[in-house]
Amino acid sequence: MYDVVTRSWSNPTGMNENKWSVTLADVVGQALSTGVWGGVVAGGCCKATPGAIGELRNECEARGWVPKRS
Repeated sequence: MYDVVTRSWSNPTGMNENKWSVTLADVVGQALSTGVWGGVVAGGCCKATPGAIGELRNECEARGWVPKRS
């Protein structure tokens, strides 16, 4: 996780791909709830793994923001 205050990377205790995806999805939900945005594009950065991005997709599917994969 990138800390914008200290401008450094950290890995908080208990942070894993699933927790990261839920945390980021919460931010997406806050942005969508404002009604200002028609949509939001969310992803990772150079430190995100393919597994983390997959977990984010799963979380967004579970919240009904993207269609479920067939």
